[in-house]
Amino acid sequence: MRSSAVWVVVVALVGGVLNARGEDVSAPAPAPSPADAIKQLADLGPGVHKIKKDDAGRLQSCVIVGQSRISTVLGTAKGLEIARKRARMNAQAEFVRWMKTAVAAVQLMSDSSMVVLKGNDKTTSESGKAVELTSDNVSTLSEGVLRGMTIIGVNQDAKTETMTIVYGWTPKNAALAEEAKDVNRHPGDSTTETTGRPVERGTVDNKTTVSDEAKDFLK
Repeated sequence: MRSSAVWVVVVALVGGVLNARGEDVSAPAPAPSPADAIKQLADLGPGVHKIKKDDAGRLQSCVIVGQSRISTVLGTAKGLEIARKRARMNAQAEFVRWMKTAVAAVQLMSDSSMVVLKGNDKTTSESGKAVELTSDNVSTLSEGVLRGMTIIGVNQDAKTETMTIVYGWTPKNAALAEEAKDVNRHPGDSTTETTGRPVERGTVDNKTTVSDEAKDFLK
């Protein structure tokens, strides 16, 4: 009887980390790989995600997702080119839409750039150089903020024929991009008309590409 009691105690101590199926649940689940994290963001859909702010309500970083359907009527290469452009435009539109509802003031300077989120009136008032975001100046301020968007991942889904582009954003990148706006250009913005013989409809492959900077935003 005594040995049975000891065995029960041992099971209670050791078995506390096992679930009903006897699986060890004490160790935290491993973090997804950057590629899997990009796929998870693609599943979430367009919008602003992983918003990080400091104690004063200043935005430190965020991730923006843009998506577009991939049409291969004009061929795979052309379809992917158009989808990338539309996904970028979708991401920009989602970021501006979010700013209108969540951002109180913007300041883009190399030495003191910031985006103050709403509900932090004290921070806004103490930031003498910050410009309050209003319906009149949202387009101008958004233009500067959008320049700080950096591609951190691209996902092509063959099943849904969807192109997803994931951007990372920090106030520092926005300030640097604002200073270099004259030379900051988005590749693939120009489009050319297709002429000549008909192009065969192509197919879309499953593909996920991740940048080296992705790990800083996917934590």
